[in-house]
Amino acid sequence: MIRRLGGRDAALALLLFLAIVAYLVYLPRTLGRADESHFLYEAKRIRDGEVMYRDFFQFVTPGAPYIMAFLFWVFGTTLQTARVATAVLHGLLGVLMFAICRTLGVRRALAIVPPVAFLALCQPAWQFASWHWFSAFFTVVVLFTLLRAPWSSRPRAAIVPGIAAGLLTAVQQQKGVAITLGVGLIFLLDQAIDRRYPHPAPWRDLVVRLAWFAAGVALVMVPLLIAFVAMAGFDPLYQALVIFPLVNYRKAFHTPWGNVLWVTEGSAKLTYPVVLKYLPVALLPAALRLLVGVVRGADRDAIRRLVVLLVSAGSATLSIWYFPDFIHIAFIAPVFLIAAAEALGWMIGAAETVLRRGGSAATHAARGWVELALATVLVGALALHLGNNAATLRADFPYPHDTAFGRIDFPGRWQAIMIDRTRTLLGFMPSKTLFAYPNMSEPYLTTGAKNPTPYQYYFAPVSPREHTQRVLEILRSGTVPFVMVQGFFLHPKDPVAREIFAHYEAVDIPEIDALREHTSLTLYLRKGLRGGR
Repeated sequence: MIRRLGGRDAALALLLFLAIVAYLVYLPRTLGRADESHFLYEAKRIRDGEVMYRDFFQFVTPGAPYIMAFLFWVFGTTLQTARVATAVLHGLLGVLMFAICRTLGVRRALAIVPPVAFLALCQPAWQFASWHWFSAFFTVVVLFTLLRAPWSSRPRAAIVPGIAAGLLTAVQQQKGVAITLGVGLIFLLDQAIDRRYPHPAPWRDLVVRLAWFAAGVALVMVPLLIAFVAMAGFDPLYQALVIFPLVNYRKAFHTPWGNVLWVTEGSAKLTYPVVLKYLPVALLPAALRLLVGVVRGADRDAIRRLVVLLVSAGSATLSIWYFPDFIHIAFIAPVFLIAAAEALGWMIGAAETVLRRGGSAATHAARGWVELALATVLVGALALHLGNNAATLRADFPYPHDTAFGRIDFPGRWQAIMIDRTRTLLGFMPSKTLFAYPNMSEPYLTTGAKNPTPYQYYFAPVSPREHTQRVLEILRSGTVPFVMVQGFFLHPKDPVAREIFAHYEAVDIPEIDALREHTSLTLYLRKGLRGGR
């Protein structure tokens, strides 16, 4: 039987939402150089009238940047808009986690812990606006619909999780495919387990259920794909969404489960990578109970819920297997945190049952106090961690500065000088173009410059050869006056780096030199333009 969510649940969910949003909005506004700047600059290009896949390249489905572009159009193209939107997304995700826990029978005190744990352990692993948080949200939406929609008794209700899976695929295709396959497996296992019980449903119900689920996915994805094929063409879409992820990205990036790379050590310090790495252990109690329950013919609804939880966790794991570092684990960790709360609640309930059989009195009241005390300790420890994180981030980013993308907080003073100097120099150039290399879009947002290439994510050793040829053609055309380089990541054999160093010269910025701060970016001006500026 599906547990109904009452007024107290709604009140607690609202408080969780407000607390999550308020905390995240309070944090410094720092602009991520990798995923976040790509994501937000693409949203800006969309808001300015460009079309994804036609005017610029991206290897992720278009849902998230178009949502962000709409928010930019309504509320302004600033980092504040992006961060408030992301905070609201996290708040909604926390509410869904709480609702799922309550649906699984977790009592209110323990049901509060997973959303707080998500805020303390997962969000700090990647503190930026990203496609990944949209897909994390819709992954939890799929889980919620599988638990709440009556698809087992009414096969047509499978259209609801189908629509949710379609929305997930629309924001990140590799996660959508994995979760969609997982839902199909849930339906198949549920039908097979039904054979263990009296009056099993006919196999035609499985066919109808799968058909309605597929219809839900198609209801979202078919119009979306038709629209972008019409605007950009089939081949650009196929190259971006299929070939690049399966060939270029897959060959270039590998890492062990839960790994911390040197470039992500800063984020690792704000969370507990070891905890994230071993979170799947929380699934073991549910797996054991499922096996025993199927053998013994336990409560059918309880078995169905365990199947949904376990297969959802497995398919979520499959969805990040291409690069399962601690950050990507954080994106799917909500499912594991829910499983941990469900297992903890079950163990406390089992202990209550044993004590009752032994003749103990007042075990029900004692259980409530135990759960309240345990939740208080866990939430208190997580809240302390959240406070420490906020203090650390405010200390690490003490220099706010107004940029072309609104106010941004920086770790050093040199960034503000670099941005202002670049904006001044761009004012002398009619094209206002600047090429940032490698693999960064932050300068386009902070300086208001336009990327002259179709690529935000571009790095010669990873990107397709035709992308490199196109970039070299644009640089050799003489129409790009400025280049901003993150030299640490360049390789001597990089053809784009060789082109830059051959035809561009570093711009001297004495104010930055006087600060004696470590700088990671260098501004270059095309040779021959200095005298005419």
